[in-house]
Amino acid sequence: MISIIGAGPAGITAAETIRKLTDEEITIFSAEKAPPYNPAVLTTYLKTSTQDVFWKGKDVFERLKLDARVGESVRKLETKSNTIHTDRGEYTYEKLIIASGSRLYAPLKGLNYPNIYNFKSITQVEKLKEILGRGKKAIIIGAGFQGTEIALILNELGVDVTLIEATNRIMPDRLDKKTSAFIERVMEEKGVKIVFNKPGKEFEGNGICRAVITEDGEVFEGDFFIAATGMIPNIEFCRGEIETRKGIIVDDFMRTSAENIFACGDVCETKNRITGERRIFANFWNAVRQGKVAALNLLGFEVKYEGSDVINSLKKLGFHFVIAGELKGDYEEIQAKGNYWRFYIEEGRLKGYILIGDVSNAGLLFRLMISGHDISRFLGRLHRLREHEVPGFN
Repeated sequence: MISIIGAGPAGITAAETIRKLTDEEITIFSAEKAPPYNPAVLTTYLKTSTQDVFWKGKDVFERLKLDARVGESVRKLETKSNTIHTDRGEYTYEKLIIASGSRLYAPLKGLNYPNIYNFKSITQVEKLKEILGRGKKAIIIGAGFQGTEIALILNELGVDVTLIEATNRIMPDRLDKKTSAFIERVMEEKGVKIVFNKPGKEFEGNGICRAVITEDGEVFEGDFFIAATGMIPNIEFCRGEIETRKGIIVDDFMRTSAENIFACGDVCETKNRITGERRIFANFWNAVRQGKVAALNLLGFEVKYEGSDVINSLKKLGFHFVIAGELKGDYEEIQAKGNYWRFYIEEGRLKGYILIGDVSNAGLLFRLMISGHDISRFLGRLHRLREHEVPGFN
């Protein structure tokens, strides 16, 4: 019997991959009561209610003939007895994939008020949809990629948005102040208020939250609040049973330290395809790729995971904005006709890039980057490089 803990992008991809190759019984545990959904489009779902959020269809459990334990949370894993303990009972497994995902990490007090939301589950987004209205005031804590995207969507919906960030720039893990300034300017022109250098300390209220207080004592009042301060993997149920650090440790075949147990998605630490660094790389496409590799190796294939990619794209700015790869070290930059390009290069290899405005060759640049192709002869004109100029490149 095969069991899968988690029905997010990694877990449902693993189930689908296994089902294509075997009729063996598959039990899948989903703590959420909703059908499997794509968390990468929850901001779009907030505005449009698009059913594309259910990327495999609402009937995917039935279609794949899965024994789906919906709304059932896994509490403890015992590897010696091959036992999964949930809030409803006990189950045994022969082979297991852990794809339990992640949840909100917010180092602020008072998170339990009902009008504080996050975008780590579709249930939270559904609740937020119910109270949205033009002219309402939203306070968002955290100006990383997700916080920035949420701010832009709420602004489009007529909400008065204040975005509070602990550092001095947007997306501090990925951008410096110069590149952050492109986004800041557009957001402020749209009416989003951005407050920098204000770490949040606690939410305050009586029954419902009325304000967030920063570490220096400043008070920001609002009608509702969104915590976008990061994520933490769901590994408590397996600590002490398999090797973990921040996430579950896996090898290049998505195998954990325990026999016949694999892991994939936001819950595990994998290697960066460009640098080889091992950590959690939480995004939709990494999760999907890992789910497929974990499933194939569970079935006895020897399929190596090539590594995780770091790539983000914002679409609500009024211009294209793409960042990818490792944004450290020496770089060349070009600015022309309202466009900006920055390329990080090491020993003739493209390690990362930032594209603002013209992103027409983003696909080519991504393939050049992950392949390690020597781009020395293209220096100074990478921003206008086209496919036909790279003969023999695949």
